[in-house]
Amino acid sequence: MAFKNYYEILGVKNFATNQEVREGYRVMAAKYNSDTNLINEYKEELLKDVNEAIDVLSNVDKKKEFDKTLHALEESMRGSLKEHLLKEEANSPEVEHIIELIHKYFDKDKILREKYENLLSAKSRTPGTYFSSVKVIFVLIIFGITAYFYNPAWFDFIKGTKEEERRFYEWVTVEETPIYAKSTAKSKVLYKVPKGFGFNTISETVYYYKVSYTDSTGRSGAGFVHKKFLKKSDELNLPVPVD
Repeated sequence: MAFKNYYEILGVKNFATNQEVREGYRVMAAKYNSDTNLINEYKEELLKDVNEAIDVLSNVDKKKEFDKTLHALEESMRGSLKEHLLKEEANSPEVEHIIELIHKYFDKDKILREKYENLLSAKSRTPGTYFSSVKVIFVLIIFGITAYFYNPAWFDFIKGTKEEERRFYEWVTVEETPIYAKSTAKSKVLYKVPKGFGFNTISETVYYYKVSYTDSTGRSGAGFVHKKFLKKSDELNLPVPVD
């Protein structure tokens, strides 16, 4: 069975004090419990090791025995290295290689944990969201529809010039004209339009035309306009727009 360095498992230095051990346990237990990138089976295994480490290192006798074992392993490794250097007269690259092997031995459990955690984190990471031309166009369309709903007047430029617009209306006002709620001058005035405002007829009475209109805020409505304020748009001799 592979040797477990309980100090490494708790993220503290070798031969740490009881207070450092308790603090390391608190940090590692909280980390693994809150890490949603770890699958449950691996998280349980990590917590099992953490609990095993605190069980050993928080007990005076068990900690003393573990420290003796850890110290013996370290001394054995150092002794082997020293003996090898004395016997073989190893050069610098060989020494560095042996030291690397020693580090791998003592840190192998920690290294494996870090690699596995990084792998799980990479697999569970949500891919970044990127803008595409389709998404941008879709957002602009939604924005345009919303803007037109709340303020259609913003899109008046689409209609063209006033002269061009009037050519599509049957009637045009010859002066400032009130729009009444009913076909009588005594009814409520809904809106007043300036000279040159265009209308299309919805219906007709003796003295009034019922017309549709759009006010300055872009809201649509319908009301009655006295015939005396209107003139046929084709009688106004509007200039032909130049392309």
